[in-house]
Amino acid sequence: MDIQVQLDADQLVLHGSPEEAGGVVLRGSLLITCREQTRIKAIHLKLTGNLQVHWVEDVTGRSQRHHQDRRSVMSHEWDFLSTNKVQHFNKGEHRFAFEYPIPGDAPASFQHQIGSMIYQLKAQVDRPTFHYNASASKTFQVSRVPLTNDALHSNPQQIQNEWADKLLYSVQVPHQIHTPGSSIPVKFDFLPLMPNLSVARVRLVLKEYIQFTAGDKTSIERRVLANVNDHRFTTTSSSTLFSSGWSTTVKALIPNLPPQGPIDMHVDTENDFIHAYHKLLVTVSLVNPDGHISELRVSIPIHLVEPLSEEDGNVLPAYEDAWRTQPYSEGGLSDSSSTSSVSSEAPLPWLTSDLTRVPSYSSALRTGRLYSYSGNSLPSYDSLAASAAFTPLAPQTKG
Repeated sequence: MDIQVQLDADQLVLHGSPEEAGGVVLRGSLLITCREQTRIKAIHLKLTGNLQVHWVEDVTGRSQRHHQDRRSVMSHEWDFLSTNKVQHFNKGEHRFAFEYPIPGDAPASFQHQIGSMIYQLKAQVDRPTFHYNASASKTFQVSRVPLTNDALHSNPQQIQNEWADKLLYSVQVPHQIHTPGSSIPVKFDFLPLMPNLSVARVRLVLKEYIQFTAGDKTSIERRVLANVNDHRFTTTSSSTLFSSGWSTTVKALIPNLPPQGPIDMHVDTENDFIHAYHKLLVTVSLVNPDGHISELRVSIPIHLVEPLSEEDGNVLPAYEDAWRTQPYSEGGLSDSSSTSSVSSEAPLPWLTSDLTRVPSYSSALRTGRLYSYSGNSLPSYDSLAASAAFTPLAPQTKG
C-alpha cells in the first residue's frame, strides 16, 4: 500500500500586506494505492503551521544560554475514515479530496538554521493489529507579494543632498521592489562644489539582515549578497540632473534563491519571531585636491519578494483598476482597438474570466482553466454618476 499527499499547487501566494490581503484556498487530495485488497481502520490527515526560533548565546567561560520560542499558527485535522470496524479497500486507487482556507494574514514560509515558519501536511493510515501503519508528509510554501498597484513597484527611490560643502549628489533606483535573479540599476548624478574634486570609485553592497526574537532577546544575522566596485567612473561624463557635473549608472546583480543560487538568501518577511529585510549600501570614494580620499555613504532600503510563476503572474487586478482597462458599455466589455490603451497587446487574463464561477479571487488563476465572461462589467457608482454619457441599463424581465 502506498499513500501520497497531492496538492493542486505547492506554492500559495498572498497578495498584499497582512492587513489587506485576501485569503487563498489550499486544495489537494490524499491518494491511497492498494496493491491488493487491504484492511484499514482509520485514515487521518493533519495540517500544521509552526513558527519557531532557537539560538545559543555564549556567555562567560563555558556557559551557554539557549533562547527559543515556538508557536502554532495553524492546525486542522481531517478524519476520512474513523470507525470502530475495519474497512476493506479493494485493489486500486482511492482518493480523498480536501481543502482549507489560508487566511490573508498567515505568515509567509521561511527556513533558516535559527528560525523557521513551516507549513506541513501529514497523513496516516492505521491498519489492524500485526500490520504496519503507513504515513506520508508534504510541505508547501506560503508566499507574500505586494499588490500590483503598490507604489513601491513604480515610485523611484531617490536620495539627493549636499555633502560636506564639497558635492551635490543624487542617488536613485527606479523602484524599491526587486526579485532574486534580477539586477538593481543605481543612477548617480554629481555636481562638484569645489575645484579639482574627482570620483575614484563607486561601490555597491547588497546586505541581508535577519532579526530573530525570543521573548525580550534578539539576535541579528547579516550576510553580503552582492558586492560591486566600479572604477571606470570618468569625470568627462555630463550629468542629466545638474546643469554640469558627472553621471553614471552601476548595476548590482541579485543572486537567485536556493537551490539555484550560490548562497543561502531569503526574501523579505516579517512575523512575531522573524524579520528579514535588505539594504543597498552605497559608497562613493572622492579624491580631494590635496590627494586624500573621502567617502560618501548612503543606505537605500530594498524590498526582495518571491518571483512568481507564470500563472501566478497573471494576478487579477483590483476592481478599480480592472474596469478602466477597456471602456464601459451596456453590452459588456468593448473590444474596440481605438479607445483601449491595452488593445494592441494580448488580452488581459481577467477580461475573459467568468467571475461567477471562480471559487476565490486569489486562487482563480491557479486552477489552469479558462472561462468566458458574459455579464456586464460595471464601474463604481460614483464614477457612473459623474459621467454625463451614462445611460441606465434596460430593466430585465424573467421569462
